[in-house]
Amino acid sequence: MRLTPAATPGTTPAGTPGGVGVVIATMNRRSELDRTLTKIEQLPAIDEIVVVDNGSHDGTSAMVRDRHPGVHVVSLTRNIGAAARDIGIRESSTAFVAFLDDDTWPEPGGLRAAARVLATHREVAIVTGHVLVGPEAADDPTSVVMAKSPIPTPAPLPGRAVIGFLAGASVVRRDAFVSVGGFGRNTRIGGEEELIAYSLLEAGWKILYLPELVVHHYPSPNRDRAARARVEARSRLRVVWMRRPLTTAVSITLSGYMRSAERRLMLRDLAVLIPAIIQRDRLSEATEQLLRLVESNARGE
Repeated sequence: MRLTPAATPGTTPAGTPGGVGVVIATMNRRSELDRTLTKIEQLPAIDEIVVVDNGSHDGTSAMVRDRHPGVHVVSLTRNIGAAARDIGIRESSTAFVAFLDDDTWPEPGGLRAAARVLATHREVAIVTGHVLVGPEAADDPTSVVMAKSPIPTPAPLPGRAVIGFLAGASVVRRDAFVSVGGFGRNTRIGGEEELIAYSLLEAGWKILYLPELVVHHYPSPNRDRAARARVEARSRLRVVWMRRPLTTAVSITLSGYMRSAERRLMLRDLAVLIPAIIQRDRLSEATEQLLRLVESNARGE
């Protein structure tokens, strides 16, 4: 699903360095969202906030309209997963949009720094930040890995070049995001970033990790960690069979996913291979080399 005509790296408008919009997808996390919006509304350089409610039944939308009247809320009748962010993008009007979760918020100055990078370097599609988890502000493991990315970062780009991003802690160039179709339908939240990151890299865009963009994440106590892990594993399986070489897809499936303790659900999970193979579109060798470099580095080779 393509949302707008394709954009080309280096040709999209730079936008305003100081301004950025915010898009948050949420479902049944009224109290967490209330806290997050309160913190975000105190930040400078935010032009608009869009909340897309994925069919909540806990009064989330009513709370936003009552307590945060400056926020534009879109109420959906059902949960459409990560595609809710596509709706948020369509409802936004800024050149740069921060994807945040209902339990994440940036430190002051972070969004401005990310917007400045996007305004200055038009080949960059996404700036993803450093996540600190909980009141103890522990480094998120994914952020630590990104900070050590082995991908050469072309001068004069800041930060580190990476092959992925965190959807709850990133600022995206709107035109780049919509040009590759967004997250698309039937994409559940959990590992949803991988496919769109590959599409952006294939189109010639850059993704940067920027340590100046610091985002706090207070994981919701309502989160089902086991269910989230299964969604992420299923998403990973789907993507590798859609975009990676067959030998790589088989290796990842056998070495990782097949060791799942939930073997009784394996057949249902493997059903994602059918549409994945039908939609199979292998990455270019240039992008595949970047992925191999990151994977080799992760193995300590």
